[in-house]
Amino acid sequence: MGIAGDPPHALGGNRSFAVAVRAGLIVAMIVGLIFGLSFGTGLFGAGPHTLRGNLGYGLVSGLVSGLGVGLFCGGMFALKHTVLRLLLWMSGVTPLCYVVFLRNAKELLFLRQVGAGYVFIHRLLQEYFVSLL
Repeated sequence: MGIAGDPPHALGGNRSFAVAVRAGLIVAMIVGLIFGLSFGTGLFGAGPHTLRGNLGYGLVSGLVSGLGVGLFCGGMFALKHTVLRLLLWMSGVTPLCYVVFLRNAKELLFLRQVGAGYVFIHRLLQEYFVSLL
């Protein structure tokens, strides 16, 4: 879940990325600390290891678990969103900076902002674009 109980995909690309990074870092620090200390005390091994080895175990386990949690908590959506935007831009379908494009269309009175989305102001223009499908 994301901010205020919303699923990560409902937050938008930037906010879901921020949620993913935050969750991943928290889990990475906790798991890294637990595994690093556990290997140092001999809970998972035959005896105490070197400090360098303990840091290595903690770092690797923290990174792997943090990456997994980060991808699960919105990182996968942010990654898919970014790849889709790049593919659409490379194929020439949309501009790279889509926010500027939408703001310009709003200033030219083609679009009206409704919440986080946009709708066409003119019904004829909307019907024309629907007829192209």
